[in-house]
Amino acid sequence: MIKNQSEKDNKVLNKELFFIFLVIFSLIIPTLLFENIYLIFSFFILIFSVLFHLWKSINSKYFSISNIFLNIFYIHFILIAPLIQISLDKQRLVNTFPVQDDLIFYSNLLLSSFIFITTIVYFNSPKIKNSFLEIKNVDLKLNNFLLKFLFIISIFLLLPGFINDILERINIQNIVQNDSPNSTILNLIWSKSLKIIPLYFLMAFTFSKNLKMRFFWQFLALLMVLTAKNPIVEHRNGFGASFAVAFFVLAAPYIRNLKKTYLLGLLSFPIFFALGVFLAPHRYKQKGFIEEVFTSYNSTHFDAWSNLCAGIDFINERGFYFGKQLISAIFFWVPRSVWTNKGSGTGQELGDYLVQSEQLWFNNISSILPLEAYVDFGIIGVIVFAICFGKILVMSDKFTHSSSFPLKPVGLFISCSILFLYRGPFLSSFAFTFGGILGILFIHHLLKYLNLLLKSFSIK
Repeated sequence: MIKNQSEKDNKVLNKELFFIFLVIFSLIIPTLLFENIYLIFSFFILIFSVLFHLWKSINSKYFSISNIFLNIFYIHFILIAPLIQISLDKQRLVNTFPVQDDLIFYSNLLLSSFIFITTIVYFNSPKIKNSFLEIKNVDLKLNNFLLKFLFIISIFLLLPGFINDILERINIQNIVQNDSPNSTILNLIWSKSLKIIPLYFLMAFTFSKNLKMRFFWQFLALLMVLTAKNPIVEHRNGFGASFAVAFFVLAAPYIRNLKKTYLLGLLSFPIFFALGVFLAPHRYKQKGFIEEVFTSYNSTHFDAWSNLCAGIDFINERGFYFGKQLISAIFFWVPRSVWTNKGSGTGQELGDYLVQSEQLWFNNISSILPLEAYVDFGIIGVIVFAICFGKILVMSDKFTHSSSFPLKPVGLFISCSILFLYRGPFLSSFAFTFGGILGILFIHHLLKYLNLLLKSFSIK
């Protein structure tokens, strides 16, 4: 009894010492980089908010894929990248926007507030306390023969289109945009919903009970996933979530240590992120892969924080959107020819502003959730979005650990999309996430209907 109490006391002491270390570390780094007391204070608050969330995550006892990706984003995009960028160039940010102490101060406080509110909401909400991803508790309720039969049918129907997309992208190396209503709607259905079907079958084969030759069917489904979703035909927000879902589903039996999972995710992310850039034929590459890994932090691939600084200046000049960006994202599927006043992605509008004012060479830039909240509703929007985002994290965790098959795949897909949803722009990232969810639900309910139909025939 005394020994157990002593071990508990040591754990509490270690947590307290580590927390003190976080405070000291958060203060030392900005003190070494800056002379302006306001910048030191704002970066101290920002660094501490990020590390505080990581500290809470590591000390939690439940497995959360969404929180793993959130911590990856915080550490690499909000902590490491800004400190590297501003230490290398104190005149201009990576998005060509000039360094302005007052905007950086305000941006850091705004971002820190968003992070703190999300952390408080997330960790103080009731959760399902699973220490790992369970794959044997899923109630699939689908006939295995029907599942395999429809998968084979989907191969014949979808594979030619997948291969055609790859060949066209390799030959042309660009995407011809056509904004007519028919082409836009069909492209949305194809790229965001139908291409997710192989991932559904991969999850179904993994969760299905008493499935013979499981590895063979998983292998075929994985090949289809890689053919449909890859760096050749899509950007990172298109294939990234699908790859992550496939990894966690297949690796679930081997993931049992939460702290090692966080550590592996944080350390491996720069490699996989650079790999996504390096393997894409449409991206112009001047660097080798190793150089890409180590230098990408000081590039527009990690422009999330700098775009927040520029975005606040952009809104100071333009004024708030008052919900236009949020509504445009929710109704992304409405063609511009029908909705002429439909908003563009916040990243694109900010990019156009920087192209005109600061000679940025492209307008396809990111726009993180706090900026999306701010451009629509100001500080009130930041508070409300942070609360809602914390609740979405909790919901995705509950879905991921659910025993219901349609909920579990949806939860996995949302959880693995968190990084892209946070990085933005929200219009495109929401479209990919929502389209993927629709694809999962469509094929599941189709299979469910055919399964009931098959049962009714067998009864007769």
